[in-house]
Amino acid sequence: MVREQIAFPVEKRKLLTEEEQALLADYKGKEKAANTTVSKAYYTGRIHAFYDIIDLIYRDRLKERMGK
Repeated sequence: MVREQIAFPVEKRKLLTEEEQALLADYKGKEKAANTTVSKAYYTGRIHAFYDIIDLIYRDRLKERMGK
């Protein structure tokens, strides 16, 4: 059984394009500036969605490397 390599979110974030990184930074800025709980929750959800996408990209690339 092959063990999966573990990557931290900072390492996984490197897989994003410049546009995606800029959008993530924009969401983080808006989350910090949010005045209401609802607004903060909205941007927090967007940030978590980005991290879910990053994790999927990382897993796909890891599977590709293992398959070759």
